[in-house]
Amino acid sequence: KRTDGTIVGRSLDDGQSNNSQNEFDGCVSQQELIHWFTLNYIALHGKLYTKTGMESYTELCSRMLRQFQYLLRQDPCVFGKQQLVQMMAINMYQIEVAKQVNVSVDIVVRSQYEESSLQLSLDMFGLLTEQTSLIIERHLKARSVISNADKPAPIFNSWLRHVFPSLKIFTDWMTCNANSFIPLPDQLPAEFGPHPDILMSLAKVINLIRTIDRTHIQLGSNLTTPVILEEDIELSGFYPLLTLPADTLQTTS
Repeated sequence: KRTDGTIVGRSLDDGQSNNSQNEFDGCVSQQELIHWFTLNYIALHGKLYTKTGMESYTELCSRMLRQFQYLLRQDPCVFGKQQLVQMMAINMYQIEVAKQVNVSVDIVVRSQYEESSLQLSLDMFGLLTEQTSLIIERHLKARSVISNADKPAPIFNSWLRHVFPSLKIFTDWMTCNANSFIPLPDQLPAEFGPHPDILMSLAKVINLIRTIDRTHIQLGSNLTTPVILEEDIELSGFYPLLTLPADTLQTTS
């Protein structure tokens, strides 16, 4: 392990990853890796916010994303629900800070800092959705085996319950800020990585969710109990989400 947190290691044996994804396996403790990831994440946002030190941004961002990718593959999830929500919120806020005034109604001009802020945020979200799609597939297969009429298996497992609030709030941001991230920003150069397929992995997650039997859950606009999510309360009044349409879903319990 180098002093900058760079680690060279052996491959995992689950058949999912390449060397860029599994370089940390067996060479560093989980707590050390979380420590390095946190420091690198903060350092990246420091570069973007202060607009200094960008000459080392690409390499540092690649390292942080590989660490994030590896940590997401751990079960149980090493991140708390609130921690993931806060990271997504910080990413949204950084995009707002980096936005530039359009030179005309039809042309969007992005600075290097806005482009990099979008790339960082969307790549983290893409890694989150990629791993979520894998976990949902596994969970649904296991659920179909153990489920029975008397005691249906939980819709989501512990890992999914940890990550879905952060997926939800960033998807909300995408819903009300399409003009901010379309066209998608350039990803890191080919020799760096990872390079998640953001829209494809999000579509896969959505399609998998649609296959889940939710007929026992009553939702509507004329029921008795409003559906209030913890993450929505936490980010109530958050500027990047102010234009999100109000959701009036209700349930029976």
